[in-house]
Amino acid sequence: MMDTFHNAITQIKLSRALVPFSLLMFVCLAGYHITTPGLYYDELLFVNAALGGKSNMFIHFRFGELPIMLMPYIGALKAWIYYPIFKLFDVTAYSIRWPVVAIGALTLWINYRFMKTAFSRSAAIIFVFLAAVEPSSMFYTRLDWGPTALMMLFRGLLLLSIFAWIKNEKPWFLFAAVFVSVFGVFDKLNFIWFVSATIISLLLLYPDRIVTFVKSHRREAIFLGFLCAAFAAGFVLYTSYHVPLGREIGSLDWSQRWIYLTQQMLRPTLGGTAIYTFIIGNSREIATLQLLVLGITMLAALSLLTFTLNVPGEWRKLFFIFCFIFFTLLQMYFTRQATGPHHAAMIAPLWLIPISVGLSRAFKQGKFTGWLLKGIAVVATAGVFVSSIMIDTAYLKGFRSSIRNPRWDAGLYELVNVVRDKGQQPIVCVDWGFGTVIYGLLHKTVNVQDIWPTFKKGLTKADVDFFERSLLPQQPLFIVFANGKETFPETTKHFFGTAAARGWHVEKYKDIKGQAGDNLAEIYSVRMNSNQGINP
Repeated sequence: MMDTFHNAITQIKLSRALVPFSLLMFVCLAGYHITTPGLYYDELLFVNAALGGKSNMFIHFRFGELPIMLMPYIGALKAWIYYPIFKLFDVTAYSIRWPVVAIGALTLWINYRFMKTAFSRSAAIIFVFLAAVEPSSMFYTRLDWGPTALMMLFRGLLLLSIFAWIKNEKPWFLFAAVFVSVFGVFDKLNFIWFVSATIISLLLLYPDRIVTFVKSHRREAIFLGFLCAAFAAGFVLYTSYHVPLGREIGSLDWSQRWIYLTQQMLRPTLGGTAIYTFIIGNSREIATLQLLVLGITMLAALSLLTFTLNVPGEWRKLFFIFCFIFFTLLQMYFTRQATGPHHAAMIAPLWLIPISVGLSRAFKQGKFTGWLLKGIAVVATAGVFVSSIMIDTAYLKGFRSSIRNPRWDAGLYELVNVVRDKGQQPIVCVDWGFGTVIYGLLHKTVNVQDIWPTFKKGLTKADVDFFERSLLPQQPLFIVFANGKETFPETTKHFFGTAAARGWHVEKYKDIKGQAGDNLAEIYSVRMNSNQGINP
């Protein structure tokens, strides 16, 4: 009797130890050589606002001097969070990336609490163990590409609030859900997909709870209705002026849209290789293995659910998750501006929820049948874990070797070091990919002119007059990507073409090497001298 009790206590302690172990594993993997790949242009678009908005770079709207919106669809919440961080640690790759890794770990813990509240402790443990190494979640967080880190945090808080309300029907959980929704939409406008999916899923699967709540908490229900109406009115009013929905939702080739959504967005997200493909190169083989493992594991989990499920209300909770995912994807499908894998990453790693719930049922059985099911669950969990770790390892290795996308190249750090020595000499970014990185890392010492759109469309007479009157007398440095590395090749063509036509003296100042040793970028000094030509 005492041995049985002791074994049970030991199992509980070991299972609970998996939670902090999973969080530690996530932090170690996500933080491994965190400066690689190099900082990306979009990754630093919030930095100017976080530094107080000294310029108008990526500030769409201010309230007085306070930045409110960075872009029409991205709020300044991340910038506000980073303001004290940059005050303490300045702007570096470490101060940019380590905080989002910490946010990712917090998100994992919140997801554990949500899974434990909604389903069971064993399901929550399996989920956090698998989610800690899930490639899409991990590397979208590490690089905050999208951005997605805060979005995943608010999504976890929203689901935790909703399922806590379903469990005990306390009104303040619904108020918390509204509060989280407001902050989520402010952070990034397409969080409204989650809000809509939550409301629809509640109406479809928990209409009885809603009716009971309205009857028993009339005043709170009225106040919640008022808050929701005010939130909806504010959303409609803002989007009508800043992000007209007619531009976002319109006529499409629906069959082609379906193919694009499934093949270009969902497949690499589920396979965990969207960022790998974008930065490093082809990843179809490792993505196929991950999809195969997930497919087999999902079938095993659903089989376990079918034969062993006996917890009242658990199917309804699972159907809520399925509806939540489905209606999020449906809104994504109808939004024609949702074209990147970072949009599909909004659902990462929710597909692990039914897997975790199904596999956890094996640990409720007894004797021989129970041990057989436990073996299947352990093997399935290990399969997903190992497959994910293999992809994570490929990422971490690829980030430090030759990468395909020059805008993520760690050679940009060398570019920043070269520019740092030029003091207040203006730096003109001819192509897309330099501006926010140089400004972010050297904001105190350099004058950055990130005017690549001007070079992309071609310089007008007014543009040329501005250069010759205001910039060229200060002997600026012009930065272009090396041949074959350009984001927009026409920018370099227009730069040299204008210089030749106006008789500017263009002299190469320095070549910047990429992390593979090849030429990444070129720096040119430019001055007005009609008697000399171009020497690229």
